[in-house]
Amino acid sequence: MKRRALLVAGGAFAGTFLGERPGGRAAQAVVQWPMFEWEKQRGFFPPGVGVMVPPPLAVYGDGEAYADAAAHQYLPAGEAEALRTHAVQVLGKRADLRRRPGFEPSEDAPSERVRVRTADGHYLTAHLDGWGDGDPQHAFPAALHELYDHVQVLRRRVRADGTPWAADALLLVAVHLDAEPDDAEPDDAEPDDAEPDDAEPDDAEPDDGEPDDGEPDDPEPWPASVPVPDVRHDRPYRETKLTGAKARRVRRDLPRSDEGAWRSYRTPAGAFIAVAWRYSLPHEW
Repeated sequence: MKRRALLVAGGAFAGTFLGERPGGRAAQAVVQWPMFEWEKQRGFFPPGVGVMVPPPLAVYGDGEAYADAAAHQYLPAGEAEALRTHAVQVLGKRADLRRRPGFEPSEDAPSERVRVRTADGHYLTAHLDGWGDGDPQHAFPAALHELYDHVQVLRRRVRADGTPWAADALLLVAVHLDAEPDDAEPDDAEPDDAEPDDAEPDDAEPDDGEPDDGEPDDPEPWPASVPVPDVRHDRPYRETKLTGAKARRVRRDLPRSDEGAWRSYRTPAGAFIAVAWRYSLPHEW
């Protein structure tokens, strides 16, 4: 929390979230943004899916690096500065950011944003429309790929050697469901004729080892300790930032998987909602 000075102010923060600050007040925050950040920004996703993907790497001015909002570690000063220098060199040249002719992505293609703070405090920013998972078509110049590789090296090391990140600050996303979810097969699923219908005994333990590809599970009763998100048919989607005791209650009573699978719940009013959450980075509180 040392990077974040809470300040009640009006209209100072540009965002789409409802910020729940300690004491239950909605407030704006003056934050210190990362010195470097590579993040996934937009694309054609179902509601909530895009925001649940944290930045692959964010590095603050003191050298503290966060990978996937899952682990953090202080980088040696030389390595943090080397990343800054590398990013400034690449983002400062328009030629290194242009796609090759003939590789125009669709309007709803995933987009990523890379930004770095220069020595004079200004930011250089690049929006990489259609980058996808590492630009597999190599539509962008080699210099950008070299920066991406540099980021991935640091990201993997922070994930492997860093401290797990489990802050009392998180982003909760809720989606209203028009009907009770079920576990029926999709209409286009191929029938499985390899096993008879009664291959699994009635008393077999469910397999909880893997998430259901992000689909909501069978609904559970909504926990009384957590306020029900205000989603409904005419407002089906909501993002809420929570900190302190409110975040701890969500962590305790709305369990999640590391893969970010959605869980479905039945509210006291009889409605059905699906929720997911992830830890916030310091500048996202």
